[in-house]
Amino acid sequence: ENQVLHNIAPRFAEGLVFSAGKVAASLLVNTWYKPTLGVLTSAFVNLQVKAIPVPEDWIQKPLNFYQVYLHYLTKEDSLAIGVIRICTPDLSTLGTAQEVDAP
Repeated sequence: ENQVLHNIAPRFAEGLVFSAGKVAASLLVNTWYKPTLGVLTSAFVNLQVKAIPVPEDWIQKPLNFYQVYLHYLTKEDSLAIGVIRICTPDLSTLGTAQEVDAP
């Protein structure tokens, strides 16, 4: 593997390396102080993202994100980065008048 480590190159230290964007520039600059940031960024760029439905027995349970995160990390060898909650409306009531009791 022939990879140039830009964060230890003299041109980088002299400020002669430029980046085309605020995020890229920030990552480039911060790798000078935290060299492992380059490895982490590379891992995120090459990661495989997929949507996984939660198990049926989790539906209607008051689970928080930490519980979901911990389960997938320890049991499924996956890193949960978010939970999408989808509510399906009851379409049978669409267009019908419903009575609402006043308080």
